[in-house]
Amino acid sequence: MASLGTQSWSAWLLFAQAARDCDLEDNLTRTCVLEGAAAVTDWTGGGLHAATNPGANEPPECALVLLVEGGAFTRHLPDEGFDCGEDHDLPFVVPIDIGWPEI
Repeated sequence: MASLGTQSWSAWLLFAQAARDCDLEDNLTRTCVLEGAAAVTDWTGGGLHAATNPGANEPPECALVLLVEGGAFTRHLPDEGFDCGEDHDLPFVVPIDIGWPEI
């Protein structure tokens, strides 16, 4: 599954879980769904990806990079395990200045 597809499914699952919980409380409103999703601090999208903290808008702490070679996934970085913690070898979170003009 492509990265955007994975993110889409994960976001939909987070929305669906929050909406279900609000409905069970007989309070299916926008506010309830947004507050419910914001309260989630450990989310894997049902195992689709590494754990994230959507309530704090935090990306996963661990990553690895795979390549497609000869029609199969192969490990690119790191050589084994996952790259985790604050001392990352992988630049998977990069701040970007998109240069939008101020209005």
